[in-house]
Amino acid sequence: MRFITLNTNQISRLIKNEYFEITNDTRIELHKDGLFLNCNGYIFQSVSIGLQFVEREVPNKHVINYIQNLICEHLNLRPCEVIYLDSGNDEFEFKIRFPSRQEWYIVVCESQRARSNTIACTNEQFDVNINASFIGLYKRLGNSSYYFRWFNDI
Repeated sequence: MRFITLNTNQISRLIKNEYFEITNDTRIELHKDGLFLNCNGYIFQSVSIGLQFVEREVPNKHVINYIQNLICEHLNLRPCEVIYLDSGNDEFEFKIRFPSRQEWYIVVCESQRARSNTIACTNEQFDVNINASFIGLYKRLGNSSYYFRWFNDI
């Protein structure tokens, strides 16, 4: 029996390429029927795999959770399908991951930021009702003060 430990970079390369070379004559191969260690043509079948995970540090986690729940309710999604990516400039970026391996990106912000972004894109001044369903490319998330736009729209 052989034990091998891969770091995150090596795991990523294994998943992307479906193999990872440890040495010139030894590599881990991912096939449709399993995970194998190939040592100079001698095949070792995987018996078990141990993985370690560390939670990512997220500032303002309660705000992120609130927005994630709004997105889930509005788009009829499960929390595991709405993945927080980043935040900055009063905007929150999320990735929507569907079981079919499709990913869509959205940006969420409060109504004031949606107004200023729309004005910056269109160079037009306009009055928007505080309870508007749309502000330019942004659509309101339920009855909240948050609006979202699909990332590819701008």
